[in-house]
Amino acid sequence: MGVPGTVFAANVRWLSRYRHPRCAGRPGSGLDAGLLRTFAMDTPLLAGAEATGDRLQVLPVLFHLMWQGRLVASEFTSAPLGAATMVRTARG
Repeated sequence: MGVPGTVFAANVRWLSRYRHPRCAGRPGSGLDAGLLRTFAMDTPLLAGAEATGDRLQVLPVLFHLMWQGRLVASEFTSAPLGAATMVRTARG
């Protein structure tokens, strides 16, 4: 199988911090649905978060959706997650 790359491992480690259900946002807040709409097309991570709402409330939900696999980063294995990382909804 091999050893995962260091960038991949760092990204997984970062997202694992947002796996707990408390990171999903308040029930009925609509942040998850808003993020899924915002990231229907490739969008930079921070720009999409700010377009959805207050980034302090939105970013944990965004990372939680990435942990769940509902949102994906285009270069997850080759570049650390950052403001310009392109994110989109998972296809299939």
